[in-house]
Amino acid sequence: MAGRYPPRPKMPTEQDEERSRAQQDRLKILQDNWRDIINDWLAEHIGSDRRHVWGIPDISANPLADLSRQLSIPGLYGKAPRVQHGAGDLEALLGQDGQLSTAGLWTKMQQVQYYTLGIGDFLIRCNVVNGRLVVRLVPPHNVYVEATEDDPQHPYRLWELRFLYWDSADEYVWVWEKFEIEHDAYPASWTVCLANRDGSSGEDVSDRFLAGDALVGAAYPYRGADDIAVIPYVFYRSADTGLVWNTNTNRGIVQGTLNTALYWTYVGHSARDATGSFTIVAGLAPHGNTTKKDKDGNVVSSMVVTPGCIAYHEQTSDSQPFVQSIGSGINLGELTAFADLYEMKQAVRYGLNPTDLTRQSANPASGAALMVSNSGKREFSSQAEPLYRRSDLDTVALSALLLNRAGLGPFPESGYTISYKEIARSPTEEKDRREEIQWQVDNGYLSPIEAYKRLNPGVSSEDATQALIKSRIDEYQISQAVQQTTGAPIEDDYGET
Repeated sequence: MAGRYPPRPKMPTEQDEERSRAQQDRLKILQDNWRDIINDWLAEHIGSDRRHVWGIPDISANPLADLSRQLSIPGLYGKAPRVQHGAGDLEALLGQDGQLSTAGLWTKMQQVQYYTLGIGDFLIRCNVVNGRLVVRLVPPHNVYVEATEDDPQHPYRLWELRFLYWDSADEYVWVWEKFEIEHDAYPASWTVCLANRDGSSGEDVSDRFLAGDALVGAAYPYRGADDIAVIPYVFYRSADTGLVWNTNTNRGIVQGTLNTALYWTYVGHSARDATGSFTIVAGLAPHGNTTKKDKDGNVVSSMVVTPGCIAYHEQTSDSQPFVQSIGSGINLGELTAFADLYEMKQAVRYGLNPTDLTRQSANPASGAALMVSNSGKREFSSQAEPLYRRSDLDTVALSALLLNRAGLGPFPESGYTISYKEIARSPTEEKDRREEIQWQVDNGYLSPIEAYKRLNPGVSSEDATQALIKSRIDEYQISQAVQQTTGAPIEDDYGET
């Protein structure tokens, strides 16, 4: 491969470049690859001299990653959601060996939720390759979109910045993979262009990467049964702000994570120095000392000693020599408590209830990771569920559309429902919930259909009705089989035979 890797181009606008850098920093923090970020943060806040004295930054405490990980594992996707459609048997799409499962959609979704919570936005790209559905995770810092002011969350133009191998040139290049659906006088199109350093679109190289020319107008492949063009990406958002991007969502906890690392770095620095002391010696010359220059050119004399030793020195003048020892710091406990409390507060900034937070260690002053209780995770998931349900249904519909266009259908392109497995309750919690629902049904406050929906969130009334009917039919058939086997009469719900 010739040459070096080219530097990453900018986004097309300054506003998008700033947004992209912020999203990229968050992704690095979530991937625990943020030492360069915290080094810059320390240098900015304490200066390079103090930064050198403090030593290597402590990035073991990472509230943004810790909380995002705990709320997404198991989150909504600890077990595969149940997707249904009134059309009946869709095993080839929805079954255990169906296209969605073999594409690894639901196993990837835990990671998608993790990134979405930490960054604010994330995308997935769906495609059909060699007769099978493929789902690719797309970080938002590589995406540029344009949308109308009236509908900002549904872009008509999407560019993805990709780093691809150009085989004929034997090199890697940055390209914009560009999708556009009909709007104003523009036709739908799919093109690939070289990405210029300033973020603008360069030479059209569609013939190198799309196995043909750019696909424009009627040639655009991503269309539904109604012939309406779609962009084959799905947005996942941590909050419905009505905006294209959620860059400002959780901005406080990002800064809080950087400050948490700063404070724990200082605590570590203080702990390392807590067992020693600083001593000033005047009018005495040491034996066996080492003399060297520091990075600023100053001559520094020192000697290696251990606690409990006494070193004797020669007097260098007629003046009265003196030795002054400055003891080690004694406020390490207070520093640790402050850093610990600050880290705990980041969870509140994240939107969690303080009562749902604990430490792994029984000692509240320890540096162990924050833990979110299962009840706190369930509450958070219930609040986030509508956002992910909307995107998941878009993903299922888009997958069906793409499979249909590839001749692997037919599958319905709308009308799906999805229900998520709730985070496990304790036996006592589950018993109390079922008893409460049963009491409401027995006393006429809740219908059996609504009770079924509460126990199976996301299920439609029609699906709940069909499930209850099937349950009654199965119960009747079992009763008939028992009667034929034993000859015993069967009582109905009213005690009649």
